[in-house]
Amino acid sequence: MALPLPLINVIPPSATTTSAGGTGTLSTPTAAALSAPTTGTTPSTTSEEDRLADLTYGDILALLTDPLASTITYASLSSLLLARLPVFLNPSHPFGSPSPSSRSAVSKLKLRGQPLTEEENDFILQFCTNWEVDELQCAHLWRSYTLAYSLPPLQRLPGKDARIAEEQQHTHALLRFLLEERLNVLRVLAALLRAAGNDADPMYPVARDVYQKIFIPYDEYLQKLLSGFQDRCAKPLPTVLQAREHRSLAPELARHIVQEQIALLELLFLANYTQPPSASITQSILSSLYSTQLGTAHSLHAHLMDDPGLAHTKSLKIASLLLGLSVLNLDSLWGLDLVLSEQSGTSLLTNPDTLLQIHETLLQTPSDSAYAPIVLAWSVLLHSLTESMLAAEEIPQIWLPLVRAIAPDAEKGPAILLPDRRMAFEEFASVALDPGMNLFPMIEDILTLPPFDSSSPGAAFLSAPNTLAYRSVLKSLLLSIPTLIQLPFLASLDAYLSAFCALLHGPGEEVSQLALQFWTEDSQDPLRSSILRVPATRAPLSFSPLLKLLTPLCGNGAPPSPGLSVDPPPQETCADHVWRYFTKRRQFALLLTPADIGLLWEVAPSGWVTRKPMSFPGGGIVERDAVGQILNQGDGREGVVVAWPVTWNGLHLLLDVFRAFIAKHDQQAGRRTLPPNMSTSTKMDERRKARIVNLELEEIQVDTGTEEPELVGTALDLVAALLRAKPSLAGEVDSLFSPLDKTPHPFLELGLKLLELVFLRTNPRAPPPLRLVIPLLEILASAAESPSMALRLGAYLRSAAVFAPGNAFSRLVASEQVTGSYAGMLVLIRLVSSLLTDARQQQFATPDPATHALKAEVLLQATTFLFRDVWSSFLGWRYTSLNERLVLAQRCMDLFLSILQDWAFAPLEPSATSPYRQVVYSITSTLLSNQAAITPLTAILVSAPETMLSLAKAKRSLDRELLAGVVERALRLLQLALLRKPQLQDGLTPLENAIFSSGPEPRTVSSLRSRPVAGGMIQLLFDYVTTSSPSSSVQVQAARVLYLLCRSIGPSSSSPSFVGALDDPVGTVNTLVQDVLQNPMVPIPLRTAVWDFAAATIDTKQAVGSIFLTGSLPIGLGMSEKARGKRAERPGSTGPASASASAVSAAIALVKGWEKQVDDDCSVTLAALNFLDVCWRQYTQYSDALDEHRKDGALWKTLAAIAMQNIGPDVNVDKFDLHFTVTRKYCSSLDEDVARHSDRLLLQAHAVHLLSLDMAVESEKFVPGEPRTSPESFKNVEDILGETKKATEVLSKAIESPYSPAFMAGVARDLKPFSGFDTDLLRCPPVAEGRQGGDEYLYSLEEVFTKLRGFSLGDNQVALALKRACALNLTWSLLDRHVALTRSWQALFEAATPWISTLPTLRPALISSVASLAAVIAAEQRDGNTMVAVHSTRIALLQAIIGSIGIPTNLPAIVQTDLYGLMGSIRTLVVHEHFSPLDSFRGRVTPAFHRPLLQIVQWCGRLLATRDAVKTRTAQQWTTVSSAMTAILEFLVPALRSVFADAVAQPTEQPSADLELLVTMFDRCTKPELHPVPALWLSLCDDADLIRISLEVLALTDIGRTNKNPSRQLLHAGYANHVLTFHMALTKAALSAESLARAGVLSVYTENCLTPMLEHGDVLPRDPDTNGRSMAHEVWCMMLSITTALLGISSLTSDLLEAKVVMLVQSYGRQLTGALGWKVEESLSLPLLEELERTVAFFYTMSVRSSTEQELSSPTWALLSVYSEKALNLLQQLNYAVTHPNHTLSLLEPFSQEEHAFFEQDEQIGASRSSADTIDPAKRPALAALMQRLFLISRDIMSSMTALSRPDAVIRSAEMDEWWIPAKVHAPAQTAAVSIDEPASIGTLLELGNVARDTLAAITSFSSSNISNKPVSSCTVSCPTFDKILCTQALRETLEMLLLYITAEITRGIYFGQEVDTSLAGEDPDASTTSRRPKGAATSDPAQRALRGELLAELKELLSKAGVLFEKMDGPGKKGGITSVLDAHMQKKLGNVAA
Repeated sequence: MALPLPLINVIPPSATTTSAGGTGTLSTPTAAALSAPTTGTTPSTTSEEDRLADLTYGDILALLTDPLASTITYASLSSLLLARLPVFLNPSHPFGSPSPSSRSAVSKLKLRGQPLTEEENDFILQFCTNWEVDELQCAHLWRSYTLAYSLPPLQRLPGKDARIAEEQQHTHALLRFLLEERLNVLRVLAALLRAAGNDADPMYPVARDVYQKIFIPYDEYLQKLLSGFQDRCAKPLPTVLQAREHRSLAPELARHIVQEQIALLELLFLANYTQPPSASITQSILSSLYSTQLGTAHSLHAHLMDDPGLAHTKSLKIASLLLGLSVLNLDSLWGLDLVLSEQSGTSLLTNPDTLLQIHETLLQTPSDSAYAPIVLAWSVLLHSLTESMLAAEEIPQIWLPLVRAIAPDAEKGPAILLPDRRMAFEEFASVALDPGMNLFPMIEDILTLPPFDSSSPGAAFLSAPNTLAYRSVLKSLLLSIPTLIQLPFLASLDAYLSAFCALLHGPGEEVSQLALQFWTEDSQDPLRSSILRVPATRAPLSFSPLLKLLTPLCGNGAPPSPGLSVDPPPQETCADHVWRYFTKRRQFALLLTPADIGLLWEVAPSGWVTRKPMSFPGGGIVERDAVGQILNQGDGREGVVVAWPVTWNGLHLLLDVFRAFIAKHDQQAGRRTLPPNMSTSTKMDERRKARIVNLELEEIQVDTGTEEPELVGTALDLVAALLRAKPSLAGEVDSLFSPLDKTPHPFLELGLKLLELVFLRTNPRAPPPLRLVIPLLEILASAAESPSMALRLGAYLRSAAVFAPGNAFSRLVASEQVTGSYAGMLVLIRLVSSLLTDARQQQFATPDPATHALKAEVLLQATTFLFRDVWSSFLGWRYTSLNERLVLAQRCMDLFLSILQDWAFAPLEPSATSPYRQVVYSITSTLLSNQAAITPLTAILVSAPETMLSLAKAKRSLDRELLAGVVERALRLLQLALLRKPQLQDGLTPLENAIFSSGPEPRTVSSLRSRPVAGGMIQLLFDYVTTSSPSSSVQVQAARVLYLLCRSIGPSSSSPSFVGALDDPVGTVNTLVQDVLQNPMVPIPLRTAVWDFAAATIDTKQAVGSIFLTGSLPIGLGMSEKARGKRAERPGSTGPASASASAVSAAIALVKGWEKQVDDDCSVTLAALNFLDVCWRQYTQYSDALDEHRKDGALWKTLAAIAMQNIGPDVNVDKFDLHFTVTRKYCSSLDEDVARHSDRLLLQAHAVHLLSLDMAVESEKFVPGEPRTSPESFKNVEDILGETKKATEVLSKAIESPYSPAFMAGVARDLKPFSGFDTDLLRCPPVAEGRQGGDEYLYSLEEVFTKLRGFSLGDNQVALALKRACALNLTWSLLDRHVALTRSWQALFEAATPWISTLPTLRPALISSVASLAAVIAAEQRDGNTMVAVHSTRIALLQAIIGSIGIPTNLPAIVQTDLYGLMGSIRTLVVHEHFSPLDSFRGRVTPAFHRPLLQIVQWCGRLLATRDAVKTRTAQQWTTVSSAMTAILEFLVPALRSVFADAVAQPTEQPSADLELLVTMFDRCTKPELHPVPALWLSLCDDADLIRISLEVLALTDIGRTNKNPSRQLLHAGYANHVLTFHMALTKAALSAESLARAGVLSVYTENCLTPMLEHGDVLPRDPDTNGRSMAHEVWCMMLSITTALLGISSLTSDLLEAKVVMLVQSYGRQLTGALGWKVEESLSLPLLEELERTVAFFYTMSVRSSTEQELSSPTWALLSVYSEKALNLLQQLNYAVTHPNHTLSLLEPFSQEEHAFFEQDEQIGASRSSADTIDPAKRPALAALMQRLFLISRDIMSSMTALSRPDAVIRSAEMDEWWIPAKVHAPAQTAAVSIDEPASIGTLLELGNVARDTLAAITSFSSSNISNKPVSSCTVSCPTFDKILCTQALRETLEMLLLYITAEITRGIYFGQEVDTSLAGEDPDASTTSRRPKGAATSDPAQRALRGELLAELKELLSKAGVLFEKMDGPGKKGGITSVLDAHMQKKLGNVAA
């Protein structure tokens, strides 16, 4: 049965074709035809059709063989192939011949819209004439040729010689291009054949369709191929080669013709292997092969005498031979029951005429051993035909001629072949198997040549070496030989077995299928299985043949290629077959010595029989009288060979051989471990007596004549191959040992003893015996895959110090360096890899720390050894082939990669412990800092391009692929080292220096490009990215290295520059933009990787980022002379860069075309959008370049459309399948769906975020004072946000989450058996801007599977756990994208706040959306930590939305309804079962969400606490609001209690960040407008003892920062403000204020850390340390306010307040006096004004309370008496301040820059000239605010003086006895004089009254337009802005108090006079009142004169003016008020008074 064809693996397009200059390389699709042309149209205008038309056949081949390397669709590829169908239909002449029609059409031809130049037209016509090519085809080839090499149009040079030289250059280059394209046509056909024959091939759908168009009719097309082969044998070289200028091309053209012959033969082979042809075609093929002498009968021999030519000739013979074997199709003969039909059929075996023709042809076979395989195959076919003929009852007539030719006896009827008659097949067989033909050595030789060995010269085959089909044909030939001859009679049996073993010595993935086919099919056939049965019959006497045959039948072949699994399932199956076969042998071959005849066996009539039961080595026992099979009769002297019927174990026997070898060599070394041998006579006597005779190993004579080391080595090879195929068999081998052996792993111990014996304990100077050491290390490496064996082996390696310098393994390396072959080194690396694999698998499964410490130590020693002895110097070693060097490099790098990419070894979280962290850090630091380790990496990357070119020329495709793998691994090592760098060190590392360092001068040898390569590594990395050679994967890895390098060096000014490391930075970047970013046919991973790199350069502020953004160098950076020279050489490269070279333009173009990709992979658009996102984040640096794009309305419209796109529901990840792909990766059935959906979500997130960034940019550019305009980005979002339905829909989508608690519970349940397994430790950092959604989102499934395999659980459990881990990746892919979308909308609302807040039309829709979203969030019932994170982002989004709305007024009723709904949802959120804000506050869940939730509550509270909202509130709405407030307070009170308790228990440097918000929210929620029942929330405070503990916190707070005792821990002063704010909130309600007072608040205020400073009056407004406001001063003001508030609550009795207040005033008298004692010559500040306000308000409240409650004997009155004196002094100063406003303003001292700017703007205007100017907020905002505060203070002073002096009694009562005032209350001086140094007089009060009246008149005349709308700076928090209503009220009250007080004092003065000496009254302690008796009209008294005259007149005038003003303010018809009352009083009591 023929094995299926493997996946396409043909040689990629070679790079041997040179350009006109002879040094260029042919680029592959992504860098040549698919790239932008240098002439003609620009990349942006080149259509995909034009790109496809320019593809070369080499490009098409690359698309077929590597479908993942391009984005081309199956439909496009299919149409491309069908468009070139005429070429494929003519394989012998694909590009036709010259024709008149084509010649005339060329002149009219246009390529990409441009006609050919005259020079090009002439050149093409001449070329076609000389080389016989169709003119049109040649024109297209010319176009492809010029594009591939970026050549300018052909121009006519001046001078004949120059023109001839140019034409010759182009002729030779185009000819080479043409020849390569002809081969590529055949390669494409081969690729299509392979794909069409394998339905598992990715290209199968395309190949199947095209196959029908090309190869049908099948035989006809095969005849075309055969005719092409024959033509090339007969056709001579073109005559044009006789010309002198072309003569040098003859050898090259001859080799090419041979290559085409080989290609055509191979196409015939592949076609036959896929579908056997008809008999006629088979006959034609064989006839052609014979007539052309296997293709060598041509006239080209003279040109093929060099080494490449001879190698090509040899390959041609092999191709012919393989085709001849293939068409005979020997596989079809096995089990064939051929019936001789009456009718001739089309197949070979049914067409006797064709068979006869073939027979006659083969009868003419020359006596050349090269034909022996075909002759042998024909003999096998003849044998099958002969048997059918002899068995036939009757021979049909049409078969008789053939019968007579090959089996004459068959004509007579059924017959048996007579022994004396030789049939035709015997004649052919005897010729082929004649030893002189050397058939089997020739087959072995063929297996070392192409197409079986890639390293052989002249590899001209289309297919990659070691193609399975070729080996399958040879296997069929070899296994057919037993049908012709019994193997024991085969003269060259050993050569036959050797050839079969050589056939199975190849790549493991190939030979394992052949070996498996042998065990499953061939071994069941008695003839085909005889190849194994014959050597097995003579075992163990002749043991080596069997051992050597079983070794390759394990299915390993040659050592597997790096990176591939060493134990694929076919190999395991083969190992099981070998194990069962070898451990149960049925015959034991033994040489019977004459000495034992008669004792142990004898001759009987039935043959040789045993006389006693005997035990054989290997565990077999034979009974008495057992009959043996004679294998060799012997001559009676040497003995007889007999095979006894014994069941014995071959492996058991091998163990005996190993033990005997150890014992023997131990004895030779002087260590006797066995007793001495007994004499022969003694042994004979014992055997006679014994019941069962035990035969010793030395008696059976295993492999007599073979050297002992060779036998042991052969045995070790078998065991090593067996364990390599299936390592778990190592445990089975242990079972073969005796139960008495107490060691846990006797087989491992045996291997270690052997290793010690032959290597470790040998002479250090002697070379190690590699024949034994290598298989031993193989065995140990396989055994190390068992955890327990690995532990024992690790302990042994550590104790033996084998990795130490100069020890055993160092000796092994040194010895192999001498030979240049490193098999031992590779096996040693595999041993370390096995130990590493075990450590990785057991990391979670084994809890013992000591075990991991041991393994980590061994790995550290091993990796150190590899770096020291191997990696640092391996490039300079001697090698027998390049392949060995590459394999060694791959194995080393694979080991390092396995360690570095296991993120559980050294988790990203530093707190996570891992014993292997040091191993990872050691490798990382070595790669980063050790120059000896860095040099090989850089050397590999630098030398690879040139080596790749050499390999391509030599057609060594496998070595090219191997080198590509080496380069890829080197790049991945760089990536991982850079990724791990942050865990180890900061700053620039030697590795980064090496990458950025400049190398030597550019080499002239072409490597990656068609121009010399710069010496710098950076330039080389860029070249790797832009060139698809060696592979697209290398391109991606190189781009990721650049990305990580950019991130690693960061934006530091000392970082190296990419620009400085590039030859031509502008040209290089433009190439990336044009050839990669703008090219839709470049593979998606490469484009996204380059986009990520471009984004990183922008983000890290690299200069190269500016080139990406603008297409040119940034200003200030010049281009080097070398770069300018290179740019000048390039056509069209001078001058400024075009817009098309800008990555921003390319990104925007991609984004605008997002709809084309939305149903497909949108990852490129996503990467481009991320690039734009980064650009906008760095807007300040690149504003000039981005401003033009910001005006592009289409961009923002597109982004808004993306944001609004409905991408459908999330993918359900509950059910999916997980399978292992052909690329050996685990993949789920939902991978693509989830990745696509997550990309769409992220696309929306990026779109929204970019919109937000642009809005933020516009907001930052806003200049105060200028009109704010909406940016284009906001205009496109405004329509969405303005409609309730749209806004709700898009925002609802933004808060969705696919999280499932049931799913997570299932994950936890299924992972529970894997104790210790932690997926979080496996998380790996992204190597790009973002993680790719899907199966590998957070961690690699391969790494997960590695960790799971270490657990001793069933495969089903492991599979289920792996599936769960995959589901986690899928789930998190979607979860994170949803969270990103939510956060993007949050950012958008935060950025759009300046515009949303000014658009009332948006508010209803947004508030409705907020209410809807809040309802959805509140209804959430899913729990878990993940949902907490989701909930947090949702709440943050709500907070951002309401923050953008602001605090609107006059909301419509429907919006208020939404607000009440929102409040109901808020209540649910606060009491939510799963998302408790209290848990968030206490840190029990993360991330926290209580702060934004409280801010939402605060916003709602402010809106619902307005007067209109309260007025229209219904009972139900009151219930909703109060219920919500109660719920919030139930959170706030415990939270505050927790903060205060924590502060007391554990004093911290800073107060909790939440304390201020909690206190603010407590104040908000306890407002009567929101919570009308204080008893409810007060009960919460009482239950929590909140008031008491707040006082305790205040008492322990270091308010004044005066704590000098380090042993006393006090709280930070910041606590005081928050505690006092809380107290202030409590004073809002009488009930809570009483609780505060009863808790002793005033006691704490009078005894705290600030008390000493207050007692001394040292609390000043300015803090000398910070030069800002003193915190102590702020606290003092707050305490005054709270005390004032308590005094103002009437329900508080005097017993609670009086004593405490008096104590406070007495204690802090100096501080109070200091505030009241301010004078106008002193400086003034806003904090001092605040203290004045609070102090005056305190005494005012105290005055009002005392005047109504206190007895005159109370101490309070004494304090108020002192206050009255101070108040009059202060009033005098205030009068001067308000009458001299400019001077007062100049006294202000700013405490910050903002205050300074606020005050300075008034000072610059100039002095105020009128009251209107003084209080004009439009012109003088600072002065107006200051005057307002001064009038407020004046009002409070006058109010307090009015309350103390009882002026109402004077006005109200006519009895002067009622006019008394309390004792010691001072009155103003009764004089009109105003002195700044004296207390206020009545004159002062009149002056103040006039100022107040004038100012009030000025304010009332203001219209609303006079009030400034300019925003006020933040400093006005301590200086409230001017408020017309407040100021008007204060001025009127001040004026009214002044009028009342002055009138009363003048009346008292006139009536009482001033005869009483107040000082005497003060001395009388018993005097409670001052007796004032009227003295009449004492006009002689100056005071009386003033009272009766000037003062009274001024008072009347003031009353008159005030009355007019009040009437104006109150409106016409409203006379009266205080002025009318006072007028009436004066008329009545003072009307007749005269001066």
